Amino acid sequence: MRPVLCCARARWKIENEHNNVLKNHGYNLEHNFGHGKTCAGEMYCLLNLLAFRMHSILDINDEDYQKARACAGRRDEFFNELRYAMKFKLYENWQHFIVFIHSSDTG
Repeated sequence: MRPVLCCARARWKIENEHNNVLKNHGYNLEHNFGHGKTCAGEMYCLLNLLAFRMHSILDINDEDYQKARACAGRRDEFFNELRYAMKFKLYENWQHFIVFIHSSDTG
């Protein structure tokens, strides 16, 4: 197979995998965000993409985040656990919050 074709297929695969995560694993990107006035749809989409990027960076670099994600399993279940934990307690900072998430599942 030609190298250009291999590169194109690899890029297509990566894009499809990211789109699948954004649509089906907690980000709900296919939802119609066009309910606002001028630029609400674009802003909600941008915030979704920013969240996805930050979660990807945390997944690579933050050991506590990796432990918390491993306890939850699927990404959308992890987001539900985060929402639930934020409802009932105010945390001093991100580190205390994420340690609480992974320590509550293991302890």
